[in-house]
Amino acid sequence: KTEAAPDAAATPAPADAAAAPVVAAATPPAAAAATPPREEEDSLTEFAERSPLLDFANTDMAFFGDVMVALGSAINAPAATNPVLTTLNQSLLSGAITCGTDSGASTVTSPVTPSGLKWVHHDKTGYFFPGSMSVATVSGATQNGSWLSINTSQSSATVSKGVFSLHLNHGTAVSNGSYSYLVAPGVESTAMDSFPVSNFQILRNDATVQAVKDVAANKTAASFWAAGTVDGITADNKAAVILKKDASFLELAVSDPTQANATSILIELASPVAGLIRADTGMSVEQTSPTLRVRISTAKSYGRTFKARFYLRANAYETVSISPSADAFVFDGASTTNYGTNPSLACKLVTTSSSYTRESYLAFPLPAGTKTPVAASLRMTPTVAQTAGIHAVQPVPAGSWTESGITWSNRPAPSGPASATWVPAVSSRTSCDVLPAVLGLSGNSLNLCVTTQAPTSDGYVGYASRESTAASLHPSLALVVPRSEIAIWKIERFAAQASDPSVAGESADPDGDGETNLLEFATGQLPTASSRASAAIAIGSGSGAHLTFTYPRSKAGLADGLGFVVEWSDTLVSGSWSHTGITETISGDDGTVQSVSASIPTGGSAKRFVRLRVSQP
Repeated sequence: KTEAAPDAAATPAPADAAAAPVVAAATPPAAAAATPPREEEDSLTEFAERSPLLDFANTDMAFFGDVMVALGSAINAPAATNPVLTTLNQSLLSGAITCGTDSGASTVTSPVTPSGLKWVHHDKTGYFFPGSMSVATVSGATQNGSWLSINTSQSSATVSKGVFSLHLNHGTAVSNGSYSYLVAPGVESTAMDSFPVSNFQILRNDATVQAVKDVAANKTAASFWAAGTVDGITADNKAAVILKKDASFLELAVSDPTQANATSILIELASPVAGLIRADTGMSVEQTSPTLRVRISTAKSYGRTFKARFYLRANAYETVSISPSADAFVFDGASTTNYGTNPSLACKLVTTSSSYTRESYLAFPLPAGTKTPVAASLRMTPTVAQTAGIHAVQPVPAGSWTESGITWSNRPAPSGPASATWVPAVSSRTSCDVLPAVLGLSGNSLNLCVTTQAPTSDGYVGYASRESTAASLHPSLALVVPRSEIAIWKIERFAAQASDPSVAGESADPDGDGETNLLEFATGQLPTASSRASAAIAIGSGSGAHLTFTYPRSKAGLADGLGFVVEWSDTLVSGSWSHTGITETISGDDGTVQSVSASIPTGGSAKRFVRLRVSQP
């Protein structure tokens, strides 16, 4: 907290309270946190501090696992005649206080302001200053006070205890002050000098943008106090943003920390992506290349986090759309009536009456052999939405209901927590994350229940069911699954003809060179240019005569589980081929294709034939 220091005559709080006396304390509004998908340990919180003496200060706290990076900027207190302080911590003393400076480490008791301060350690917690700090005051002195000074019903007896205190002094009449520091719990004092402070880079810390990057995780957390750009991220409005990128995926999380933006936030990333895996309802991908542009509708979002995930390798994933095999809604006002043939899936919650609540159920069959998805989304289209409240989707047990038999009275209870929430809007197709429910399946049928979580004045919402006459509005389950390497290869090599088996099928030979597409893929060749695999046979010398057969082996083929078997025969007669006595070694690797050398015994025959057999799993 940044605050103006009290006058010297101010009565101190008792040591047990471990709280600095506040003359001009700021009261931050509720903060909004942006969190990447399924990584709840990482978050970003920002708020503005104001008080009669502290005109303005931006505070940003980014959490990367156990490490908190705190940034402060735009600290302005032109009327302050006492020092303006940022308190990092004030607590009861627990063990030694150690300070690390450019000159070495030392133990602290009485208040000191070390020059070139690099870190402070107390109670297995490390406080680190990027670069060094010369305005930090550290103390472990005894403080005296009484509970009576803060509560007239308490004792006037003097309480004396040791207090750890660490604060930064910005001076008086502050203009555009700032600070930055890291806090890491669970760090021993002996490990302070080796702590990877440089792994956390402060990218910007000013009145417009505060941003820090976890270099090891390639993750950036940025608070935009106005339109701005940092680390290839551009925001057109106030926003809290977390961006993570690895070799395969890009993950984006955005929230409106003001909770007052009634329009939208536009985020533009300097680099392109290959495609969208999934995005929360309210996020619209405007372009994926040459830059990525995502617009977030923030009206009535109340600071919630919007998350999207993209893939970086072209054609690496495909979306499989599955239609429901059953859907229906139930109604407490007609508890024994079945609505399985209704063209709508109704949702509403009324807590003051038992005649208006409705819930909807859907079942989706997962085809046999479906690959493990990286995303799964329930897509529904509201055709009617009055004063919509928050809706949620939960799994229900498979086989616990039927489309023609379900009623309010016999409806199954959800079997798990809500995996997604959203606020529906007419004609705006929802995209709700149900991946946890899909990954948790023990069978091949996904059953879901859609409910209203909070009542509104008239919260009736009707989604189009599978019985709706408008097929484009029907519910669907969208699974994003990885493509096989050979499927990617076909798209890259045959483009629009990739789905034509006469051209791109595994047994086709479009270039007429006598090698099928499967063999061309397996050996790293071009299927549209006549060529032969660069295999070679050499006769070995010395004892234990042998042949050496060298062939190219595609690493993409290995990733697809292709079988590569070198065989020999002396007669070429069917059934005479053998793998006996063959050993293989990798003699080269260019990152895409391996060169494999197979040693083959010569045997006693005057001739020996060798072949490479490639098979699919």
